[in-house]
Amino acid sequence: MLLLALSTGHKLGLGLAGAAFAGFALVVSMLIPRRWPQFPGRGLPLFLAVTVVFFFGMLAAVEIFGKSSEGEAAAEGQKVSVGEVEYKIELPKTTFAPGTYTFEVENKGQIPHNLTIKGPGGTEATQDISAGGGGSISVKLERGSYDFYCSIPGHKQQGMDQKVTVS
Repeated sequence: MLLLALSTGHKLGLGLAGAAFAGFALVVSMLIPRRWPQFPGRGLPLFLAVTVVFFFGMLAAVEIFGKSSEGEAAAEGQKVSVGEVEYKIELPKTTFAPGTYTFEVENKGQIPHNLTIKGPGGTEATQDISAGGGGSISVKLERGSYDFYCSIPGHKQQGMDQKVTVS
């Protein structure tokens, strides 16, 4: 159980639950019988109840702490639709959780655009996308501030610039 507990990202909660379960097992199998040779004797029902509580407590800890958070789960491989029109970038939100995203870009405008993402991990960009066309870019976003913009000369200065926060 302890190895199962420590195999997930929530090591502290699972580790404490596993350590408590293992500690209980060691105490009742090695220490208590030395002092009270007749253990558990008449206390068998209480001993069984405590054992069952520890067992189900460990199962509950694995269920609760063993899951990744919604933000982590959503951030892995999530697709985000991005619209571009003349001098505006349309994003569904401007705050993201860290993780890998595929930005699917649709040029809804009348002239070519692209999507350039500049941040702590470097700069990535799509090819120029002709009017009515589409493209995509996969980026691993780390915590920090990002600049999403069109790098075609003059477009960023005319408003195709969106600040994004990853936290």
